[in-house]
Amino acid sequence: MTFSLQAGNDRHAHRAQKRPAFRLHPLTALIQATLLGLPAVSMAGPEGGVVAAGTGTIARPDAQTTNIHQSSQHLILNWDSY
Repeated sequence: MTFSLQAGNDRHAHRAQKRPAFRLHPLTALIQATLLGLPAVSMAGPEGGVVAAGTGTIARPDAQTTNIHQSSQHLILNWDSY
C-alpha cells in the first residue's frame, strides 16, 4: 500500500495560492480613498468661555482662533458649547 502525500499537498497549495491574503471590498476602498483625500477641517471652536477659577483671559481675534492666556497656576474655564 502506497500513499502519496505530495499530490495532496500540491492540490492544497494550489488553492491557497489562488486566494489573496486580504481582499478589500470595492465600496470600502472607494470610501477610504475619499476620506483620505479630504482635508481635516475644524468646523468651530469653543463658544461662551468664562473663567470660573484662577486668573486668565479668553480672546477670539478671528473666527478660527481662540487664545487663552493663563495668569495663575490653576485655571478653570466653563464653555457654553464646542
